[in-house]
Amino acid sequence: MNDEFDALVQKTFYTIMEFKPDFATHLGLHEYDTKMPSPTRETHLIFIETLKDSIEQFQTVEEGYLSPDRCIDRGLMI
Repeated sequence: MNDEFDALVQKTFYTIMEFKPDFATHLGLHEYDTKMPSPTRETHLIFIETLKDSIEQFQTVEEGYLSPDRCIDRGLMI
């Protein structure tokens, strides 16, 4: 279960970076340096829905199957 959880964290992280490339650059991910975040309302609404979906996915992960560190990470992701 830890590997699946790690994959979900990674997928969520890079999805957020796609929506917020300026933040990705701030974090040192320079492959996003040439990108700008979309200022459209539609993009913001899609981003919000994407975050909601991610939160729901993290909520379905049962803590009992995760290592103690990942239980903390799960709480932080939610």
